Amino acid sequence: MVFKVLDQLIWEAQGLIYRQEVPLNARFEVARYDMNTASRKPFNFRHKQETKRRYASILKQLIIYTLRCLDLEDPTERPPFKVSRQQQKAYEDLMAVGDKLEDQWKAARGQLPDRVLAQLMEGLKRETLRLFMTILRQQTKDSEHKSIIVSFLYVLSIAPDGSWYSYDTVTPWLSGLVSISRLLILREAHLIRWNAIEAGVA
Repeated sequence: MVFKVLDQLIWEAQGLIYRQEVPLNARFEVARYDMNTASRKPFNFRHKQETKRRYASILKQLIIYTLRCLDLEDPTERPPFKVSRQQQKAYEDLMAVGDKLEDQWKAARGQLPDRVLAQLMEGLKRETLRLFMTILRQQTKDSEHKSIIVSFLYVLSIAPDGSWYSYDTVTPWLSGLVSISRLLILREAHLIRWNAIEAGVA
């Protein structure tokens, strides 16, 4: 289910760009390579389908790595990264939504009404996005190696024979993660704006 909602988030974010529902200044802002230097062009997620698939795969691997590590009851068994309160809360909320979806699915024997299923999937999607954003925004004081993303990339860089993958192999993974992160930042920004509009109307 998590893979499905990640695919939906990516698809929705692309749609926002293509339909020009994201302000152009936001796309310029997210395209920055340096905080002190303005971007010369707005962010676009224009890649071949195979490239998009690879980028999505990196995102899915990061989320699964995070979920599996946080699922370990004994923190000493986890890789030595730091888990913030925000990340722990986002993880617990995501698991709660996932458990609710699973329980209702089993109770209905796989015959949940479309409306109910859509609501549950929407909740799962929002919590998955929230968890990713807590991972992306994590700041570490002592060492960057306490970051979940750095820990993930460290593990990903180890080849099956125990050696390190080459720079040429790792670079596309970094590019994919950066591109996907920018895309989902826009998705979150649109969601925040939409929620504010709904709250104002209510």
